[in-house]
Amino acid sequence: MAVRENPRVDFGAYGAPEGRLEDAAPPARLAVRGLRLLLCLWWVVGPFLLHYGGTLAQKQDMVIAFLCLPILAVGLVMGGARLVLLPVGFWLLLAPRLSGIYFHLPAARMNDWVTGALALALAVFPLTSAPWPAMKIDLGRLPRLHRE
Repeated sequence: MAVRENPRVDFGAYGAPEGRLEDAAPPARLAVRGLRLLLCLWWVVGPFLLHYGGTLAQKQDMVIAFLCLPILAVGLVMGGARLVLLPVGFWLLLAPRLSGIYFHLPAARMNDWVTGALALALAVFPLTSAPWPAMKIDLGRLPRLHRE
């Protein structure tokens, strides 16, 4: 069996000059993706800095961080991983109300509310100057409606 040579040896993106992949994200988007990673790192370090380490609230923050951190680390390169923060943000906003573990932990309650709101904001808003190209509508090319 003969092995054929691949006519497309560059393995780059179609239409990319010289077969090189273009930079997937401008620096502003990389900065926002870095903020998402810092938020995950805060969920690891924050309970110890706010003095509620060893509690169930700290364990919850650690589980959330270790579930989100690899996904957002891959999202740093690929993009599109920010949606994992939607359910996390909702959970962190609702958990102090739904569970009784925060009754004597006001620092944990405030931390989860603030980081939950921040997670939702970083998931919903890409925080870039122009996330979508401006739409240009040529009104001359629209079909005309005639009344009879």
